[in-house]
Amino acid sequence: MPNEFTFSPLWSIKTPPRIPLKEKRASAGVANESETTDEEMERWESMKVYSRFQIVLRKDSPKGQADIGDAVPESKKGCTDAAGRNDDDDDDDGYTLYLPNADDAIEAIVDEHCTSCVIKVGDMVQASHTGYDPNIGLDPAAYWIAQVDEIRAPVDDPNNVSLLVRWLIHPSYASLTGEDAPVSLWVLQFGVREVLTCDRIIGSCEFFSSNFEQVIHWVDIEKITRAIKVDESDIENEAVTSYDYYFRYHYDAKEKKLLTRPVQFCVCRESYDPDTDVMHYCAKCKDFFHSRCSTVTPSPVPSSSAARILDFALERTLVFPSSYSHYADLPHFANHYDNVPQSLLDLARTPAMRGGEHGVTGNVAAVGHARLFLADKIIRGVELSDDWARRAGIDEKLLDEYTVKNPDVRFNCPKCGSQI
Repeated sequence: MPNEFTFSPLWSIKTPPRIPLKEKRASAGVANESETTDEEMERWESMKVYSRFQIVLRKDSPKGQADIGDAVPESKKGCTDAAGRNDDDDDDDGYTLYLPNADDAIEAIVDEHCTSCVIKVGDMVQASHTGYDPNIGLDPAAYWIAQVDEIRAPVDDPNNVSLLVRWLIHPSYASLTGEDAPVSLWVLQFGVREVLTCDRIIGSCEFFSSNFEQVIHWVDIEKITRAIKVDESDIENEAVTSYDYYFRYHYDAKEKKLLTRPVQFCVCRESYDPDTDVMHYCAKCKDFFHSRCSTVTPSPVPSSSAARILDFALERTLVFPSSYSHYADLPHFANHYDNVPQSLLDLARTPAMRGGEHGVTGNVAAVGHARLFLADKIIRGVELSDDWARRAGIDEKLLDEYTVKNPDVRFNCPKCGSQI
């Protein structure tokens, strides 16, 4: 158990009121300066530890009321929760928590297709402003997201659940000092986000992971959400679109500084702005290059011999390390492409890109897998099936977004000159 964290004033109240989020944010700046008393620590450690808890609203209950005396019927077992898990995965230390007041965010917590929501240790959860309307989109800065580290409740009052969480901090609320100060790009003024500086580039849906821990009550949770860790130097990140929450840097709330340094890319040695920078990956240089820094040439007429030569060169530039060292020099034969799904071929001939409309992590990993699958087919004769995308771990719903057909221009690496 970490020594430095602040207990929320909610933690000891059986049926706490909704607390305006701004009060929580106001406490973030001094979170690690407060000392946890021995009495608070003893009380917390005396609680029973759970791996999960469940919030249930019965379908036959009047809106605004929940049955709080009955166990979950066996007939309701097997429905999935908001995170896509199955209730059949229950473990011995899980139990049902009945919602005493459906006005306390029941609409946000319970999935419309199911009667339950299960929250587990390790989940990301979302809180938002009091009065939040789930039908109206908010700026990412309006959300407060945390990872659940522990779930506890008093032995004699198991429905009074508290959670130890680690907050993700939006950059506009991070109090940075020294050389990290330019990271605070945004200021909220009368609900309008304004740019302060662009010395460091932070995405609009980006947060900082942090060491700011706090105990909150379960009624503060709006819903289970997702925030994805991104290693901007890694070409095999989990897919992060332009509307997903994500984090790249770790913020030390006590020292008020970033413990993870932004990475410099390209010949310009600048950081990556996921919102506006389109970057191409050069497999030969193993680096990302801004489109604005790359050499641009008009694309030949589609299906012309010049266009085919460029397509062949691109499809044979393997993104992932491979033993196929002479693959690029092999002659091209028509039978190489027998029974190759067109979707795979189109993706293999697409530039590996990220940023802007291509999403935070872009198509780099997907393109890399498509090119490697094609190499396996050409060199080793490995048969390709129509479900190749699933086998490669690629979300088929994103295939069209990943693929660029007949580009207007071609980009060349500013360092080695190869097509990227």
